[in-house]
Amino acid sequence: MSLAAGENYCTAFRFKAMFEAGAVTCAQPSVTKVGGFTEMLKVIALAEACGISLLPHCPCFGPGLLASLHLLGTMGDEVHAERRHSANGSRSCARSVTD
Repeated sequence: MSLAAGENYCTAFRFKAMFEAGAVTCAQPSVTKVGGFTEMLKVIALAEACGISLLPHCPCFGPGLLASLHLLGTMGDEVHAERRHSANGSRSCARSVTD
């Protein structure tokens, strides 16, 4: 069973502990909560080293969404992120950034 978590974690240290405990198969860090780009890059590197998939949490609008999209652009060919669908306010998970 897959388990995702981490959208409210605030440091790479917290993610490292979660990964080492084998608590998740997918991490959902939020660039706006984890401490910005530098800390988010640390989380990405930790996830890669531990074989944990990453699905960034970015349901926000404005600067938070732009920061998330900017970061996602550094992560590879096809990346996914949690985002809020504005038509009805529901969340749409694992949508391609190009959708």
